[in-house]
Order: sequence, then C-alpha cells, then structure tokens
Amino acid sequence: MRNTPLIVAFLALTACGADAENTTETQSQSVECAKTESDFIRLKLAPNCVGCHGEGTSAPYFASAESFEGLIVQNPRFVVPGDPDNSEFVRLLEGNGTGAFTQMPTAGEPYAQLPADQQGISVQEVRQWITGLSVGSRDTTPWRDAPTTRRLGADEFRDSLMALLGLTYEDDFFQSYSSNFESQTVVLRGPLALRATDDAPGLHYVDQRSSVSRRWAALGGADWLNRKPRSYDISPSFLQTVTQVSQAWCELAVNKADNTALFRDVSPAQGSDVAAAEIKTNIAYLHLRFLAMPATPAEVDAIFDDVFVAHESAGPKTAWVAVCSYFVRHPLALSL
Repeated sequence: MRNTPLIVAFLALTACGADAENTTETQSQSVECAKTESDFIRLKLAPNCVGCHGEGTSAPYFASAESFEGLIVQNPRFVVPGDPDNSEFVRLLEGNGTGAFTQMPTAGEPYAQLPADQQGISVQEVRQWITGLSVGSRDTTPWRDAPTTRRLGADEFRDSLMALLGLTYEDDFFQSYSSNFESQTVVLRGPLALRATDDAPGLHYVDQRSSVSRRWAALGGADWLNRKPRSYDISPSFLQTVTQVSQAWCELAVNKADNTALFRDVSPAQGSDVAAAEIKTNIAYLHLRFLAMPATPAEVDAIFDDVFVAHESAGPKTAWVAVCSYFVRHPLALSL
C-alpha cells in the first residue's frame, strides 16, 4: 500500500474528536477535522504557514482545505503529482526554491532544517504525499464559501499606489497651503492628484477641483456632499483613468531622486546593454512588491523583453515607466 504511515495517520484523524467544538474556526484549524489527505498535510504545515498565508492575506494558500487544494495541490506551478523533486512546493520547504523566494518560511532556516519539534510533519512525508498524488482536473464547481474578489476602490487604489511608488501628497503633489486662513485649502503642483471632493483641506483652484473631481468619480470614488456613493464597477472610464494615472504617477516616481521604493537593485538610468541582470532582478522585486507573488524566471524574461526592451529606445527611464505601468494595471494589483 502506498504511503502506509502517512495514510494510517491521516485515517486516524479524519473524524472530528467528540470534544471538538462544532465551529468553522475549530474545524478549519484542527487536524482531527481533516477533510482529505491533502487537507491533513495542510493542517500539519499550517502552524508554520498561516501567519503569511492564512485567511485575509494576499496569498491565502492555507486559509482552507479548498484554497490549499485549488492554489497548491492542483497548481502545477507548485505541485507536480508523482514527482516531488520537480515540485516547487517541496523545493521551497527544503530551501531550494527557483523563484523570487528560495525558501519557506522566508526568515530563518527553511522548513526542512527546523528542529523536529517545530515541524508538524516531515518533508519526507510531504514527498510521499506528492508521490501518491494522481493527475486530476481542476474542480470547476463554485465554492459557496469561497472568498470573493473585487477591484480596489478609488481610495484604496490611491493609497496603495502612493505607497508602492514611494510618493506622498506633501512631497509630490502639494505646491502650497493657502495663505488665506479663512479658507483652509491647498494648491496642487499639477493635475495629477487623486483626491476626494470631500477631503479637507479642499482644493484652491476651480479648474483643479473640476479635473480632480472628475478623475475621482471615474475611479468610483465617493462624493458624499453630492450624494454619490462609491462604486466598484469596472467601467471603461475606470480603465481609462487607471491607464492615465499609472503612466503619470509612474513617470513621477521613476524621476523622483533616490526612489528606493521602485529601484532596489539598479539605477533607473542604466540600460540593458550594461545592466541586464540587475534590471531583471529589479523586475522580479517589483513583481513581488506589486502583485504579492514571486515571479518565475520565464515571467521575468517576458517582462524584460516585451516591456522594458520594447520601450527602451526612448531611454531607460521610459522603459521603467512602461514596466511600472504594467504592474499598476495588472489585475492582481487592482483587486483584493
């Protein structure tokens, strides 16, 4: 019988204990309530993984039996049924990952080198589990309790984009505060800001208020003074505005001096003729920063060739604006 020790352990724990509380939280966290052999693996690994990959995180691989099955077990990027040596899931546990992350957990020793009392299950048992997996088709049946995805609201898009690009209102968008103490307003440096019409202090110039309010409305921002609630629709005006903002803000960020939020591994003035390796490393960094997902070498090469190099004839900084805009407009960056 394949995987005899593992299956025996799993079968011994498939029924919830008589004293277990009958709650979703208890059943999702207790190995006594494992739904399948794969769920047993999830629950055994969970104590070391849920901190970064539990419910409410950007990559909730361990949030539930269904998420683990759909995002890990049935994802050939992580698991190759019957072949643990070529499964990235095993490589990460052993500290031999091939993506942006080379190990899990990311800090300290990889899982395989942790003391035995800190491992819920051995990597050898994980290997046995993958060896016994058969190739199957992805279950397309909707999950009643699956977490939903929506695009970012205007305020979420603005705040997250400013943080990702290393921009701030005071440094990059405000020109001055009004000298009229009876009118607590600000003067913007240009037409690029995203600002709710309800924000205080308000905008000083009529033309700025008009352009900024139109852009805010196009992104679905709330305007409570005019009785307009926020919207999460993916409309043509939303997509057009995201395109405009991504290009304008990325140009601002690329040209900002010493902007380590965007450039950790290379100078924005260096071209592919002298710094191709550094540019690819920085692209991998931005992929993880913007999308919360490590990029494969093939994905990095594709972005380098199809985006950076394709726009480099206008200069390295223009190429970086294109790369930055690519990430800003990516569906993973626009949703939660």
